[in-house]
Amino acid sequence: MLLSSLLLIACGDEDSGLLDQDIIPDAGKGEIGQFETEVFSNLTPATVSALETPYEGDLATLAGGRVQASEVSFADLAAELEKIFPGATILDFELEEERGLMVWDIEVKMPGGGVLEAVIIPEILEILELEGQSGPFNYTIDPGGEFISLAAAIEIALSVQHGEIERWELELEEDDQWEYEIHVTDGEGDWEMEINAFTGDFLEQNEKDEDDEDEFETPGEPAPQEVIDLVSNYVSGEIVKSEGDDDEDSDESHWKVHVKTEGGAIVEIKIDQATNSLLEAEDDKGPFDYQFTPGNDLLPLTVIMEIALSEFRGEIVEWELESEDNEDDPKAAAMWIYELEIEFEGGEEVEIEIDALTGEFL
Repeated sequence: MLLSSLLLIACGDEDSGLLDQDIIPDAGKGEIGQFETEVFSNLTPATVSALETPYEGDLATLAGGRVQASEVSFADLAAELEKIFPGATILDFELEEERGLMVWDIEVKMPGGGVLEAVIIPEILEILELEGQSGPFNYTIDPGGEFISLAAAIEIALSVQHGEIERWELELEEDDQWEYEIHVTDGEGDWEMEINAFTGDFLEQNEKDEDDEDEFETPGEPAPQEVIDLVSNYVSGEIVKSEGDDDEDSDESHWKVHVKTEGGAIVEIKIDQATNSLLEAEDDKGPFDYQFTPGNDLLPLTVIMEIALSEFRGEIVEWELESEDNEDDPKAAAMWIYELEIEFEGGEEVEIEIDALTGEFL
């Protein structure tokens, strides 16, 4: 997964020439500090709106002047991100709180296979943070305006500390200044290189110590072929991500495989590697226009959806299939249950459970 500095600079050739010689710092390391815990004060939408933010020109046109930013759907935002990053795939998103703001935390798979995280404030449609979580980093990040490109920031970082890129961040710092943080490993140590995102000035170099083990995350290997083959029996589509997921309560090893359907939905399927069997599956975004067939006499998703909508006239917005122990008879085999969330026209929601074997409401 690691990418050599030579390849990184080569991949950034289209941005070469953006760097003026006077902003490339001396290759000497200078004073080296240690990682320190950063404390960020809360922000307001007004504070962020007053600042220049990455790709704000692209996102500003999304509402088209017709609606408020808060009325833009996630589907529209996802489509815009796929325009900003051509060939990318939206893997997942969560609504979270960061620096006092509700934000969308969006995981994007880039065309070359690297994973990018975008943190966006839905109320004002502005980016609060971008992070390259895993490589390869052979893609273009050019945030526009006064921002320098990622390729330029990487070139500056590698001119100070030679090595390979582990990950990178573009974020708003405590003083409301934008910085690139380029994380580099040279085989002997791990380093965080801080660069002013507007001027390209090299700001600081910090060395990771043994207590910062979680500072760098090395992506795991893709799921084995037998797991991929099993998943393809359940739902058709493109495998866009797979990751190991060790069970904290046992020695079992599991795989989470994300499948992108033809309609654009992302179905997450969890597999027990030891038995090569299904543990659970879910989709919390849709569209739900695909076939999911779990086998072993369990009813397919389309049948379960018909049962649910025959009783509840609404829209299915989420589903999950998992096994649960029988509370009435602990010795009995676990029950497979579909859980569906249905939203009504007025915005109210109901969660229902259906026996995956019999189709009965639970």
